[in-house]
Amino acid sequence: FAPKLWAMFHDLDFGAAAWMDLLQFWRLGELSAGVVAAATALAWAAYAARRRIPLRPVLDTYMPVVLAGLAIQRAGCFLAGCCYGIPTVMPWGVRFPPGSPAGDHYPGQALHPVQLYYATVYLLIAAGLWGLAVWSRRSGRFMPPGRSAGVGLLLAGAAHAGVGAFRAEAAAAPVIWAAGLVAAAGGAALLGWSSRSAPPEPPPAAVRGPAGHRRPKGFAGNPKRKSSLEG
Repeated sequence: FAPKLWAMFHDLDFGAAAWMDLLQFWRLGELSAGVVAAATALAWAAYAARRRIPLRPVLDTYMPVVLAGLAIQRAGCFLAGCCYGIPTVMPWGVRFPPGSPAGDHYPGQALHPVQLYYATVYLLIAAGLWGLAVWSRRSGRFMPPGRSAGVGLLLAGAAHAGVGAFRAEAAAAPVIWAAGLVAAAGGAALLGWSSRSAPPEPPPAAVRGPAGHRRPKGFAGNPKRKSSLEG
């Protein structure tokens, strides 16, 4: 709804047609994927609070999945020809076919493929967070909870605002910038919250039992029963 509300106030168009367009929830505008991601995060937060599950580890797990989902959504935008960029003379500019939103607005002109910019950046951030988590587990150097999610949110918000400079929808530009800055600020706040926590303790090392099974060090097992024949 945010781009539509901004367009209404920007154009001072508060007629019946504008309000009817606002109520068409299946046409939410350019920020629908972000709204879904934010709503899902809030649902996870409410569930974690009710079940008394630590929130920050949940966000650390949630962030790479969300970024990968946003990358897939942006690839769909590229195929649909929506959320397009401004004209460019760069060799990687894309000419969209007639009948698509980009092709109708800029017929025959090469445009910045901002949808692919978004998808590439989100995938790189998600891959980096996943690689960092794998390295942390293998090296035993565990990070404080919330740090991975904070880094991901900060980078994704900054990328969202930066790539938005190449978007062609002038009416939604302030909303795009604001959404990116709010996400980056949320990531910075989460990093600050994470820095106050100590890293989690590594799991206890395991040793081989008599039958070849692994069990934690210090586990003595069942005590040997004393036979009645023994003194």
